[in-house]
Amino acid sequence: MIFSIMAYMVYQIKIQKGELWNPAKAFVPDAYKVLAGKAWVTMEGSIEDYIIGEGELLPLPRAGTLIEALTDELVVEGVSLKKNSR
Repeated sequence: MIFSIMAYMVYQIKIQKGELWNPAKAFVPDAYKVLAGKAWVTMEGSIEDYIIGEGELLPLPRAGTLIEALTDELVVEGVSLKKNSR
């Protein structure tokens, strides 16, 4: 029996209230999830901004995306699924 093996890489980003984070300068995950705190998200060229809280998914970043921590600490987790080469 042959199984397809998936490697799960998890990244956590912590920023303090008022700090900005540009996710385009980091890896690009399949999804971002807010683990703690609240975030303001703005994207260049978009007419809408987002306020995202605990348990919610962030829109996938594109060029010109900025995320600001609105609470004392914002913890964001990015998960990337990559097929194992074995």
